[in-house]
Amino acid sequence: MMKKVAFFLLFAVMGITVSLAQQTVTLTFTGIDQNNTYRRIDSVKVENQTRNWSETICFPDTIYVLSVGTDVDDYQGNEMHVMTNPFAGITKVNIHTVKDEVVNMKLVDVSGKTYAGYNARLSAGNNLFEISLTTPQMYILSLRTSEGMRSVKLLNTGRADVNRISPICEGDCAKVSIKATKSHEFELGDEMQYVGYSIYYDSILTSMVVAQSQFTDEVIPLEFDVPAPDSNLTNLNSCVVGVVKPNETGVFNHITAVSDYEGNTYQVVQIGGQCWMKENLRSTCYADGTLIPSGTTSSGNMHSYSEPYRYVPDNNASNVSLYGYLYNWPAVMHEDTSSVTNPSGVQGVCPTGWHVPSDAEWTQLTSYVGSQSQYVCGGDSTYIGKALSATTGWISSGGACHLGNQAANENNSTGFSALPAGQFFYPQIDFFGYLGCYWTATQTTNNGWGGKSWSRQFQWSSAIVVRGDVSKQDAISVRCLRD
Repeated sequence: MMKKVAFFLLFAVMGITVSLAQQTVTLTFTGIDQNNTYRRIDSVKVENQTRNWSETICFPDTIYVLSVGTDVDDYQGNEMHVMTNPFAGITKVNIHTVKDEVVNMKLVDVSGKTYAGYNARLSAGNNLFEISLTTPQMYILSLRTSEGMRSVKLLNTGRADVNRISPICEGDCAKVSIKATKSHEFELGDEMQYVGYSIYYDSILTSMVVAQSQFTDEVIPLEFDVPAPDSNLTNLNSCVVGVVKPNETGVFNHITAVSDYEGNTYQVVQIGGQCWMKENLRSTCYADGTLIPSGTTSSGNMHSYSEPYRYVPDNNASNVSLYGYLYNWPAVMHEDTSSVTNPSGVQGVCPTGWHVPSDAEWTQLTSYVGSQSQYVCGGDSTYIGKALSATTGWISSGGACHLGNQAANENNSTGFSALPAGQFFYPQIDFFGYLGCYWTATQTTNNGWGGKSWSRQFQWSSAIVVRGDVSKQDAISVRCLRD
């Protein structure tokens, strides 16, 4: 809750600073269905029919700021104008100062994390800068001068090589076109049109069109007519995790992989009605950019149940790209509390739009797999380990339905690809090739060295998926589930 409050407070503060620079109209879009139930918006097309322009914003951005009077020909004071916004990794910004003075520029994300800054004395006139960013997301660019603070929201959709604000020319950038640095033109009363898009299994729903004259800040609900679910929906691909803006033909493209804060990409798989990552998490930081400390066997002491750590499987860094990291409970939960619900509501270490599955959600997975004869080994509905386990990496085991009996060629029929990354169990990292163990967001007890949590365990010499408890100071693998 505190993170959400901080997010909205930041926007409130930034809205005030923007108004110092010029009058703005802030539009906040929210999705609902025909029953007035919340519906996630994956993208919104904003169209100014009076001035013949349009722009599309994509999830998680659902706020759009219209700047009034952007067709003014002359600067009236210290001004800041972004040439291209949204942009794909790199854009330019022009800072116009009416006198020589020291300016402070800062680039932060919506959580307040600083990505780049620039402090220097600028000469009077146009001063052109290049902004480059490595992570696609929303940012706030602020400018402090003797006249006060000005800020503007930036939406980056691409990946540059470095996070940086770098000068191009200062004081007399004669080739900088004032018109070129303006945002889309808008005046109070312009006729606007808004339409939203929301993913529904393997299709994209289009909202009812909202067309109106725009004068003030407004929360705009976009209504979707969501079809009633039927039995066939479990056969559809619910793992379309996003859309990109329309191409030249106006077609929206599906995204079927998810990226974390660092840009690591994870393939996904639908099993029943759930959309899972089919790869172990390998992020070194949270979705807000906070670093997860790297642990060693010496850092796994009796207090590590309260301090977040990540560990390298089998103490070999080359394993991370395939097996991911091993995380202890504090690292997985990121200050969230235990959850027994389905869905868990615990984002924890997972990327935005994904969460740490609860014990109930893991039970949903194993129950579904056990109910499907094509996934069952030897006619026993509990023998489902092979169907969920990767085809390589397991130590050999002779049992017909054992995960390590890869000669049977029955592993991974679900595509889940569970891996034997082992476990950090104080004071050593062990069981690589023998055990794949995954956290749930549900604790069992909260006593004695911080308590324990439920997990799901895949063992090389077993046919079943074990529901067992793990100490919170241990470190095991993580799979995330789509919200």
